[in-house]
Amino acid sequence: MSAIRIYNTLDMTKEQWLKARQEGIGASDIGAIAGLSKWRSAISVYFEKTSKVEEKEESIRLELGKYLEPFVRDKAEGELQKRLGRSVKIIRQNAIFGNTDLPEWARTQIDFKIIDPENPLGDGLLEVKTADRLLAGEWEEGEDGKDGKVPDDYFCQCQWEMGVMGLKYCWLVCLVGGYKLVYVYIPFDEQFFTVLLEIAENFWKNHVLAKEVPPPDGSEATNAVIKKLYPQENAGESVDMSDLYGLLEARAQVVEQLSLLEKQKEKMDQEIKLRIAAAEKGYTAEIDGHYYEVSYKTQKGRRSIDFDEFAKKEPVLYNQWVTQPTIRVLRITKKKGGK
Repeated sequence: MSAIRIYNTLDMTKEQWLKARQEGIGASDIGAIAGLSKWRSAISVYFEKTSKVEEKEESIRLELGKYLEPFVRDKAEGELQKRLGRSVKIIRQNAIFGNTDLPEWARTQIDFKIIDPENPLGDGLLEVKTADRLLAGEWEEGEDGKDGKVPDDYFCQCQWEMGVMGLKYCWLVCLVGGYKLVYVYIPFDEQFFTVLLEIAENFWKNHVLAKEVPPPDGSEATNAVIKKLYPQENAGESVDMSDLYGLLEARAQVVEQLSLLEKQKEKMDQEIKLRIAAAEKGYTAEIDGHYYEVSYKTQKGRRSIDFDEFAKKEPVLYNQWVTQPTIRVLRITKKKGGK
């Protein structure tokens, strides 16, 4: 497969870059489309591809990631040369790529290319990430970087990049918690990439081109899209939802089951608390190499404030500092007919 340079991104404005991204499916999109991203969903990608381009202010997390990228790249170059025992070059790729053997909508924008003339597999990719220390458990280096562990959406991203670029391996390097570099070697999996292509083709043809919103997936990313699309109701307006009667019935059953399960869990918690009594901790015997540790400790609860009393005694400060955002609340009630 032969990768082709579609756009040079070095001199692109943010708006031009966002518009270029709407022309196809990129590596950062595929994990969300496949339902494997914690940050985005198929619905959020759909509206990014079909809506008017909006320049959003980047989060501190994203800004920090870009700021630290050159540092991680420099460290990675030295470490890879040490591990491989030979000289390699890491070159930034300021471009959006496609491939002559793939559909036109299959695009990618990679971080860096590893130039390694002595590698029988040829050149490879370097993908750079940063992660909060609380997410350290999602990253494991494995033996010599191989058979490591990375978040699912990043694995999809690397496979997509390799597939579009026609390359056979990727080094995914992550700065975890600002103090630890994790190196994970990811070989190209052609079968997995073929599955991603099928998922992407269905999404592009049956949703983006057809202007058909993908089905909801229960994710917070989809909730965020819905809140943005419909922040406020039109007073007095109603819609016929007869076609959703079965769904509403099914939802009512789920709510009932959740209530029963919550009560069952509470009953179990009560039994555990009665057993631990005034002790601080409890333990079980080890079975199949595992045991349970239970703690029942006193800790400070959440701070609270009597807003009504505060408003009476300090009305100026109350009006200056206390805000009450509006939210749309979903309430569902089954009513008797005969209206």
